[in-house]
Amino acid sequence: MQTRDEITFFRQDLQFLQELNALSGIKNVSILNPPPPTQLPQGILEDFEDIVFYSPVIRPIDHLFNLNRLLREGTPVPGNDYDLRLSSQFFQMTSNLPVTTLDGVRMEEGPPSFLGEDQVMQIYGNIFDWLDAKDGEMPYTTPYLGSIGAEQLSYLDYGQEKIVKNRGLDQLNEIRLIIGFRESGIPWESWERYFTTYPVGKPPEAGTPEGESRLNINLATEEEIIEFLNRFDQNRIPSELFESNTQEYVINAANIASVLKQQKGTIGPLNMLVDAEYRQPGSIQSALDADPTTNYLPRQAEQKFFIRFSEWYQIRLKAELDGVLASVEAIVQIRRDDEGEPIKDGIAIHHFLLN
Repeated sequence: MQTRDEITFFRQDLQFLQELNALSGIKNVSILNPPPPTQLPQGILEDFEDIVFYSPVIRPIDHLFNLNRLLREGTPVPGNDYDLRLSSQFFQMTSNLPVTTLDGVRMEEGPPSFLGEDQVMQIYGNIFDWLDAKDGEMPYTTPYLGSIGAEQLSYLDYGQEKIVKNRGLDQLNEIRLIIGFRESGIPWESWERYFTTYPVGKPPEAGTPEGESRLNINLATEEEIIEFLNRFDQNRIPSELFESNTQEYVINAANIASVLKQQKGTIGPLNMLVDAEYRQPGSIQSALDADPTTNYLPRQAEQKFFIRFSEWYQIRLKAELDGVLASVEAIVQIRRDDEGEPIKDGIAIHHFLLN
């Protein structure tokens, strides 16, 4: 990945994975949301006929919501401007995750069910209190929502002896310990699909929290662009904090996705149609400026929402020999310069687990 062109790698080199998923009947998968490692046919690699391989997962994750952003450099303040904007994003995302279980029992098939506002914000408040360092003090409280969080006493009253961590999450699966997570009925796969604990996306600037989500426009689908922009919907933001420029991107999400995923004809005998590529700085904004359906939008596409190349990747590898299963999971960062090229010695492994 550090030496291979990212767009070519994902669009062409890993194309066979998309084809395998289709043959296996796996639906609704993409480069940004691949399925978990799936067993491949025995002997798919002639030189390793005795080994059962699983499809590798190499997933760009810059677009995920980093739950540790709630900390804001370790001094979170419930209900301040920053918290209101962040909780709004959390609500827009979580309120659209289907509930599949009720009291631990899988629900019968039917129209999808979703959490209400009070339920979503209760989970947000509980996560906030799990992270902040003010143990024993008042739970997460705002004038709008009241007191809805869960500090240590809440866990004791709940019949659990878990000790509230009061610092950042090291791994996403730690949220399983937080009150309200299991009761939500949202499947674990949904939490993994949209959330992380790593400072993905835009690198932090002086005085700003670590990592703000950014969507890789070269690897996202139209549906993923729309979904990503919808998380910035400000219908819950107080009028004094309302950002009209941001809301313009939400309102015009479908047009933006359509313009940025236009297909271009390739040069050569096959003359194939492929998604447009955005390799140069400013190329995403230029595409929006050139189309009459988006040329009136504020020029914030690359400042606030989109990136051309990813820096953060989730890797999962799996294989089996004589009934013994081995797997590797890692979170890898590849730092890039302004042109999108990998920086020398810029690779960092933030998590590595061998089972």
